[in-house]
Amino acid sequence: MKSFSFKNKGSIIRTIEEPKVKKKVWTFDRITYWLVILIISFFISRFVYNTVNIIKGNGQIVFEKLAINFTDDIRLEELYIQEGEKINIGDTLFSYLIENNQSNHELNIQKAQIKSKLAKDLISIEKEIMMKKALLKGIQTQLKLTQNSYNKLIKMVLLEINSYEELQNIKSKQTLLKSKKTILQEEIIALKKLKNEYSKTSDDLITYYFPQKKFNYYIAKQIGISGTTNFSNGEVCYRQQEVLTIHNPKKVQIRAYFSQNYAQYVTEGTIVQIKFPNGTYSNGKIVHSYISTYALPSEFQKKYEPTERSILVDIEPINQNEATTWGKFYLMDVKLVIKRFF
Repeated sequence: MKSFSFKNKGSIIRTIEEPKVKKKVWTFDRITYWLVILIISFFISRFVYNTVNIIKGNGQIVFEKLAINFTDDIRLEELYIQEGEKINIGDTLFSYLIENNQSNHELNIQKAQIKSKLAKDLISIEKEIMMKKALLKGIQTQLKLTQNSYNKLIKMVLLEINSYEELQNIKSKQTLLKSKKTILQEEIIALKKLKNEYSKTSDDLITYYFPQKKFNYYIAKQIGISGTTNFSNGEVCYRQQEVLTIHNPKKVQIRAYFSQNYAQYVTEGTIVQIKFPNGTYSNGKIVHSYISTYALPSEFQKKYEPTERSILVDIEPINQNEATTWGKFYLMDVKLVIKRFF
């Protein structure tokens, strides 16, 4: 039997080693890609959150105020306080005159008419004085004649030529004439006094019929701080216009405006987050909601857009100890946030 022998050479078949899998390396491009994805996701989430949950509004810190106005037109004579000055009860704030509703032209016409009437009255008085003097002169002449007749008649009565009754008649006539003389003299004196009054200068006559107006003074009835004064000394303030406002710093609140779209969420008792101009935050509560809508103030209104009407509410601090902090931002704008769900 033939024997076989195998070659002891190495095998021709070789095994191929599998290539090693390289670990993924965070390259700059990969980092940038995922960073962009995260940023986009963050802004989308934030947009959805703000759209669904956040209601934004604008407001202004104000104090409770007392508006001083009048039912008549007035002329502000002198203002005794400055804006921001502290006011106590009993302080004199300003002096004023109540204006006549007539225009200067109408007053000048009325004064001219009065002067003309006074001149006519003066002429009438002078005529009446002259007539009274003429009557008085006639009575004096009659008295002189009756006195002569009386003297002659006495002699005739003594000689029993005339009766005593005739003498009594003349005496009665003298008494009547003397009475008329006295009345006329008193009337002439009274007319002369009246003439002297009418003989005053035109300015005095106008002053007589248009007496100098007296100043009135406005006395403070509550404590507070003087607000903006809209008028200067000597200016006319028409009825219902505010002459001055008095603010009470102990009662601070926010006058807030919200879009009408969120009317169901902007109700009394709702908690509002407030962001002040210096970046600090506080919480407040809606205490009053106005029935009507109001035009958005110019500082909150977007330019070149129609005037927007908004819901108006008053917000007060939840913690009254924060009222002083709120008061530091008087008349400053604040940002407001209401969370619908969480």
